Amino acid sequence: MNQDVIQLFELVAKGESPLTLSMLEKFESHLDFVDDASGKTSLLMLAADRGNVEAVRVILQFLESSDQGVEEALCFTNDAGNIAIHFAARKSLDVTKLLLLADKSEKTVDLQCKNGQNVFDYACGAGQFETVQFLLKNTSCSYLNRTRTAGFSCLILACMSRDTETVKSVSYTHLRAHETRHDL
Repeated sequence: MNQDVIQLFELVAKGESPLTLSMLEKFESHLDFVDDASGKTSLLMLAADRGNVEAVRVILQFLESSDQGVEEALCFTNDAGNIAIHFAARKSLDVTKLLLLADKSEKTVDLQCKNGQNVFDYACGAGQFETVQFLLKNTSCSYLNRTRTAGFSCLILACMSRDTETVKSVSYTHLRAHETRHDL
């Protein structure tokens, strides 16, 4: 990988300078993935992981007008099976919203990484209360009654985050779902 591409990734990682469409056009063939010390990653994943709203917006805009599809970029997985929205859910409600809006097929909501976690699990585990609330209100993912490879429920993940608002939200939703099943 050449030094210019490395600098582009560092620019997005630091969030210090605005990413532009012309910068992306220059390195179009390198946007899919880069092998780095932590395994393969995409520029979109990196921007999502940093919570860099503007970079995510520019990357999605670029992908809509290029040969590389938005859908392909949204579903691109790293070595652990994570996708960009998994990273976003741990950091930024705004980036999570952008990625969900870009996902016309709504595939990314239910995609799980290799340990069985999805976007909701990552938001719970990071104590991202606002993201958890948004996902509960605006998506159709069956979050609560799902077995995960890692063995943790979303409630356990929320407890591990130590964010009391997230724990309360997930607990309340879980109780309501349980009551509804018994009312039937």
